[in-house]
Amino acid sequence: MRKLPAGVPASSPPSIGRTCLAAALALALAAGASAQAQQAQAQQAQAQQGQAQQGQAQQGQAPAASGQVKPAAEGQASPAADRGNDFPTLARVEYVFECLGDNPDRPRHEMLYKCVCAVDRVAEAVSYDRWVELSTFFKAQPMAGERGAYVRERSDIRSQLKSYRDLQAKVKKACFIPSAK
Repeated sequence: MRKLPAGVPASSPPSIGRTCLAAALALALAAGASAQAQQAQAQQAQAQQGQAQQGQAQQGQAPAASGQVKPAAEGQASPAADRGNDFPTLARVEYVFECLGDNPDRPRHEMLYKCVCAVDRVAEAVSYDRWVELSTFFKAQPMAGERGAYVRERSDIRSQLKSYRDLQAKVKKACFIPSAK
């Protein structure tokens, strides 16, 4: 039996094997590490840019106007990539588990990669705050009682649900995840 990485609980949900749990956590942690590396590169590029502007000022040249759009430095993340990294690791892992649970008849290893692809696509398409809002509307819609009524009675519920369903359909198509039957 394989040893689990540090921090991975010995007990896992019964429908998901420990190997899948460890792999999902490793992939999610790698995404977080990638975000940290991109942030460090961006900070380094900003520091270099500041040094270049100081050098230009000392030589009597006018520094570039701050309002000008400059091409991104090589290896520097774009704003869309920054937005994709605002998804916490836990949210990514929860999405992957939910996706795996929605596809119990498919091979776990295959679905693991497809579900990771899907959460990455969601993160690229919307901010984390927007994702929480959309998924809350979707998950709370069938809730009975006053709590469900609060969501169901909102005037924008139809547009929110449509946005959620459209996003999920786009993501599933892009990552080759079969639609629910």
